[in-house]
Amino acid sequence: MLDNFSSGTVEALQAVAAATGRDFDCVKGDVRDGAFLQRVFRENAIASVVHCAFVGGAGAAGSGSGLSPLECYENNLAGTLILLQVMEEFGVKRLSLALGDADGAGAADGSVAAVQRLVADVCAADAGWVVTFSH
Repeated sequence: MLDNFSSGTVEALQAVAAATGRDFDCVKGDVRDGAFLQRVFRENAIASVVHCAFVGGAGAAGSGSGLSPLECYENNLAGTLILLQVMEEFGVKRLSLALGDADGAGAADGSVAAVQRLVADVCAADAGWVVTFSH
């Protein structure tokens, strides 16, 4: 587990571990830090990635993040781009993207649609990628 804890807490992760009966390591860091991601991939046997680091902006219904569109695109699009680059570098091509809640909150600022387009283009260029989307 990698998290920058900008909106989550260690206690929430501990609750997930307790509820699932599974123990997991957690590394504090940011998905936008490519060198950090490379180190995490180099030091761990990673076969697939679940990416849940999506935020909505001030205009996104129900997001409550208060982030500007530029901040949302940096987090959502740039973060996903860097993650995909590092995944490809390490031969990890299984990805599950959690793009917001069941109502689609977080997609209103357009950055999530841009992420979907980016991922679709990556998959079209390399059939080895296995990607699932959830809301």
